[in-house]
Amino acid sequence: MAVLYNTLPTLEDAEERFTDREQIFAACKSLLAQYGNIFGLCLIHAYCNLTDEEIMLGSGNVSQPEKTSELTKSYYPERWLSSGKAYEFTTRRTITPPAALIDAFDQRTAHIGVLG
Repeated sequence: MAVLYNTLPTLEDAEERFTDREQIFAACKSLLAQYGNIFGLCLIHAYCNLTDEEIMLGSGNVSQPEKTSELTKSYYPERWLSSGKAYEFTTRRTITPPAALIDAFDQRTAHIGVLG
């Protein structure tokens, strides 16, 4: 997981790459509506570097690196790449996006590389 997370762009790089916002929002609006708008878009970026034994774990409004060997609570995927691969997690139960949504979202956004 750390290898994947550590290859994510910085916030500044992600911001620079996301140039066609209105076009992308329009392309994704009806797609997300088909799934009751329970999923949304996020700008994919890394906050820091993780070690091999860490994941980025959100609890409340805070996301921070946590060693999986030291976690006492279950954790669930919270953020996914456009390919459907999870890269951030939370202590709350979540709903994984359906495969059809992931495929359609990936077709619309993979060329940008910074939306999930």
